[in-house]
Order: sequence, then C-alpha cells, then structure tokens
Amino acid sequence: MAPPDRSRRRLLQAALASSATIALPALAQSAAFPVRPIRLICPWPAGGSTDAVMRALAESAGKALGGR
Repeated sequence: MAPPDRSRRRLLQAALASSATIALPALAQSAAFPVRPIRLICPWPAGGSTDAVMRALAESAGKALGGR
C-alpha cells in the first residue's frame, strides 16, 4: 500500500487531469459565448427588491460579458 501522501498526490493529479480534459473543450468554445442575447426573467413585480437586484445583476453581467 502506498503512503498516504503519495496516494493523495495521485488522486489530486488524476482529478486535475480529468478536470482539464473536461474543461479544455469548453474553454475553446467559450470565446464566442454568448452567441445571442441573454434574457433574465424576474418573476416578481417591478419596483421590488428582487427587481432591483436582478437589474444590478444584469448590468454587471453585461459589462463582464461585453454586452450593451
């Protein structure tokens, strides 16, 4: 049986390798994200606290994603 440090290192290496394998194709496609406008829907009436939070979130997301 391998010492605990060695088996932990192998587990972390395997987890990192599998994460990278999954993430790399997604990163290659993310350059064109988003392809079309994102619509946020707030199911509560305008003027409430949830509406204000959603508007702030939409503004921040637009700046971060390079939208209008």
